[in-house]
Amino acid sequence: MLSKIAVLNSRVYGKAVVRVDDCDSLQLVGPNNIGKSTLIYALNFLFIIDGNKMSFSGQRKGDKETIHHYFPTPNQSYIVFEIHKIRTYCVLVKRDTDGELEYYRFDSEYRDDFFFREDGAQQRLLKFDEVQEKLASNGLEL
Repeated sequence: MLSKIAVLNSRVYGKAVVRVDDCDSLQLVGPNNIGKSTLIYALNFLFIIDGNKMSFSGQRKGDKETIHHYFPTPNQSYIVFEIHKIRTYCVLVKRDTDGELEYYRFDSEYRDDFFFREDGAQQRLLKFDEVQEKLASNGLEL
């Protein structure tokens, strides 16, 4: 069961983490153009691997422009899906420098400290190689 969605460093969100477990329904309410649909459409990246079969607003598919909307910075924009079945694991989606999507799995719940470093009073998003190092230092592999 999908338990959490984290969208990190997209065009719309610096950081958006939504828990979807333990609820009978989920409602996203707010003014236009704040990213409600962007968050819902992010589910495409979990359930549909082929960009040509993805569906976004305006009959758009998972083309390069749409992928760049969700992943504007290669190797430093992520969508993380936390899934709980028998145990908890995460599916990490990112794009490489060629614009291709890459999928990874790690056996842990989502944690901010896997993706961010405290930099004074602010958080700094880690690059993909730093995320890999952070996961490895916690005994996790992608």
